[in-house]
Amino acid sequence: MIHLTKVRAKTPFAFVDPIRVEPLELEYIQGALEAIGHESIIHDPLFDKAIRKNPLAPYKNGDVVILNGYNTARDDMIKLSHRIKARYPNTILIGSGVDVQRNHDLYRDGSFDYLVTSHCLSSLQQLIQTWSADTPGVGSKKQNGQWHFTPWSPLLQAEAIQATRSYFKTIQEQTTYVHYKNVALIKGAHSCPYPCAFCYCKTLNQGHHVMADYRAIFEEMRQVKADYYWIVDDVFVYDQVSLNAFLEAFKEDEAKRNEGNRTGPPKLIVYLRADFIANNLGALHRLKDSGVVEVIIGFESIKSDKLNTYQKGYGDQTTHKAIENLHRVDLAYTGLFMVHPDDYWADFKALMAFIRQVDMKQYTFSIYTPLRGTALYEEEAHQIVDHRSASYDFLHAVLPPRMGRLPFTLAFAALHLFQVCHSQSARQVLAMTLLRRLRGES
Repeated sequence: MIHLTKVRAKTPFAFVDPIRVEPLELEYIQGALEAIGHESIIHDPLFDKAIRKNPLAPYKNGDVVILNGYNTARDDMIKLSHRIKARYPNTILIGSGVDVQRNHDLYRDGSFDYLVTSHCLSSLQQLIQTWSADTPGVGSKKQNGQWHFTPWSPLLQAEAIQATRSYFKTIQEQTTYVHYKNVALIKGAHSCPYPCAFCYCKTLNQGHHVMADYRAIFEEMRQVKADYYWIVDDVFVYDQVSLNAFLEAFKEDEAKRNEGNRTGPPKLIVYLRADFIANNLGALHRLKDSGVVEVIIGFESIKSDKLNTYQKGYGDQTTHKAIENLHRVDLAYTGLFMVHPDDYWADFKALMAFIRQVDMKQYTFSIYTPLRGTALYEEEAHQIVDHRSASYDFLHAVLPPRMGRLPFTLAFAALHLFQVCHSQSARQVLAMTLLRRLRGES
C-alpha cells in the first residue's frame, strides 16, 4: 500500500483554525499514482483524529510512505521519518512537497530513502515504476548513506494529471476559508511572473512561470461541485492576456451551464496584485460578474521604502488606489500585511490607523520572515536567530526585533486584539471556532 501523509506544524492560531482545506498536493500525487495503476490512501491529521493521536497507526512493514509538508513542517517530517523507520525498517520513505523541492539538502539527515526534488509529477511516477536511483528530479540515498540527486527540467506547460477528489468529498463539509464553508482548492498555474524578493513561490519550477489553463480550471470546478473555489495560484490574472483567457473560458462555461439548466457562476476566491487592481477598474467589474466573490491581496506594507525592499514594483499610492477601486466595485477582499522586525510602536499604530482610515473589513497580520531559497534570505541569513522550521510560519520573529523581542511580541499581539475589536469577520471566525469546539468537531 502507498500511504500519502500530510505533515502539518502547529501554529499559534491552531485553536482558531480559520483556514481548513484539503491536502491538494497529496490529491495530485494520488492522481499521478492512479494514472500508472497504483492505489493509495491519504492521511491528514487536520481532519483525522486517529492519526493525530497515533501518527504511526496507518503503516506496516513494507509499505511505501510519502510524507508531504511545507517548510514549517520540516522538523516534524524528519522526526516522523525516523519514527517510521525505527518501527518499520522495511518501509520505503519518500519526502515530497515544495520545501523538499527547493531545500532538499535540509532533509538529508532524515530517514528518507528518496526525496522528490522535481515539480513534475512524472518524476514521482517514474520513481514508483522503476525505483531507479537515476530518476530525473529525485534524490536517492545510497547504502553508504550518501545522497545522489539527478537533475530535472522545469515544466514549460501544465501537466495533464488531475487531482483526485475522493478525499475532498469525505471532508468537504469541514473545509473553511475564514467565514466561507465547503471550499475546494484549485491550482492552475506554476510559479509566479513577478519578482518579489521575499516570495518563495516564484522560485518553484526553477523560476519558470506557467500560466493557468482557465478552461481546465472550469472543467475541474464542474467535477468537484463545492460551494466555493479557492484558486491558490500566486496570482490569478495579471495582464490583459490572462484576463482575456479567463473571460473567454468563463463564457464557454456559462454556455455549458445554460445548456444544463444550471444557474449562476462558480464562486471564486482569488489572489490579485494591488497594481493590477489599481490600474484595471473595468477588469474588477468583469471579474465580479464572472463569479469572483473574494480577492486576496498581498499589500505587505503601507510604506513605500519597505515595498521597494520587497521589490513589489509599486509604492503606497498604488495600495490606496487599489482599495479605492475595490470599494467602488463593492468587491470583498482580504488585505495581507507584514510587519517588519525593524518596526517600532509608531509603525504598528500607523498600520492600525491606515486600516481604520480606509475602512478595511478583513485583513491579516504576519511578520516578515526570510525563507530559505529567496534572495532576501541570502542577504539576511547571518542575522537569523531562530532556525526552528515551525518558527517560519510568519507569526514568529526569526530576525532580532530592533525594539526588543518582548515589546515587539506585545505590539504584534496588539494588532490581533485590534483586529478582534474592529473586524466583524474576525469575530465571526472566533464564534465559528467556539461552536465547532462545543460540538466536539476536529
